[in-house]
Amino acid sequence: MRSRNLWGNLTTYNNKFEEYGEGFDAAKAENYFRQAILASSYNVEAHMNLAKLLKHTKKIDEAVKEYQAALVISPMSDEVYHELGKIEEERSDKVKAKEYYKKAIRYWESGEQTLEELKKKVEKL
Repeated sequence: MRSRNLWGNLTTYNNKFEEYGEGFDAAKAENYFRQAILASSYNVEAHMNLAKLLKHTKKIDEAVKEYQAALVISPMSDEVYHELGKIEEERSDKVKAKEYYKKAIRYWESGEQTLEELKKKVEKL
C-alpha cells in the first residue's frame, strides 16, 4: 500500500511539475522522487524527473548526477544526452555540449526538437 500511495503522490506532483502551477511544492516533490529511487533504483523516469526538478530549482550539479544515473540504466537515451547537452551549453562548455548532442543524435528516437534542429545546433558549437 505504501508504494501505491507513493506512486499516486508522484503522479500528482509530476502533473503539477509540468506546469509549475500554484501549490507546487518542490521540496515535497523532490522527496517523493528520491523515495521512488530508493524503492526502485532502476526507475529511469524517477531519475529523469528528479533531474528536471533539480535543474528547475538551480541544483545543476545534482541534476547532472541524476542524469548520469539515468544513463547507467539507459545508456542509449537520446533524451538524457540532449538534457545534458543543454546543461553544458548553459554552462558555456561547448566541447561537452557538442559531445552530448552528438550522442543524442546517435541514439535519436524522438524529442522536443527535430533531428535536423539538433544537428544544426551541433554545427554552431
